[in-house]
Amino acid sequence: MFRDVLTVTYRDMAALEEDDVQGSDYILEEASTEQLDELVKRWRSFVGWQEYERTKDAEAPFKSYRMFLDDAAGIEVVARSVEIRHPVSPAEQRARTS
Repeated sequence: MFRDVLTVTYRDMAALEEDDVQGSDYILEEASTEQLDELVKRWRSFVGWQEYERTKDAEAPFKSYRMFLDDAAGIEVVARSVEIRHPVSPAEQRARTS
């Protein structure tokens, strides 16, 4: 689950760069890239100057999260954080609630 999403970018396999093609079993987290820095700069000029937003930015700055979907596409999400939850089978869910 992503928190405080700023952008989501979908790119077809044909539009991916070589370094976008990674394993599909993890998410690549980057704290600084040229594109991310430019996006955050625009965000700061629009709303980032507000005290509430400055406090949030100091506590959890935006990061880039990139995922590769096997032979299909790449997705980049710019957000403050991500929480990975592992899927739970219906049997496990029933056991938890009983």
